[in-house]
Amino acid sequence: MRRALILLICLFPLACDDDDGNGITGPEPGTRLVLSPVQIDAAVGTEFTQTVTLENSVDVFGLTFDVVFDTMVVSFVEDSVEFGDLFGEDALTMSVAEGGRVSLGVSLAQTPDVDQVAGSGEVANLSFTVVGTRESEISLQSVVAIDEAGEPVLVAVSDPTTVRATMQPWCVLKRLSRREGSMLQRSSGWKSRPGRRRSAG
Repeated sequence: MRRALILLICLFPLACDDDDGNGITGPEPGTRLVLSPVQIDAAVGTEFTQTVTLENSVDVFGLTFDVVFDTMVVSFVEDSVEFGDLFGEDALTMSVAEGGRVSLGVSLAQTPDVDQVAGSGEVANLSFTVVGTRESEISLQSVVAIDEAGEPVLVAVSDPTTVRATMQPWCVLKRLSRREGSMLQRSSGWKSRPGRRRSAG
């Protein structure tokens, strides 16, 4: 278990040094890290969940990655990270949130019987709240995976999630009422000139 923890800690600097979203280049691998759902349509103030899934894993032992988002559109819900059961109940996990980035790490707890993750399953769930009204993206970046020997494992990354944020209906009505009130005030400012009276004579 101590060796697994050391491997997980070492993965974080590798992920932070990567600017291309994946630390390994080469042909498209069968193992994929997927962010879902692919599109979020929600009003300001709405909370939603993003799920990170590892698909078709063959020999992944540890994994780190960043979930990156625009803080002008969505806000990360503090302490909302819930790791899935793909790496087992005794998995070693890490999560660090800073600005528009949540860095996550998960690794198997090394045992004589288990030395790799095989198959597909949920890695983690994260919650966000819509705070802005423009279109934005949530993406997976700085993905680094290793096998039990600490060697790199090729992992493909899914496309970003598109967030289409809108205002709550009551906000729209409030803005309309303010606009109409402003128009009424401007129109009431127009006063007709009194006509001149002709003197008798």
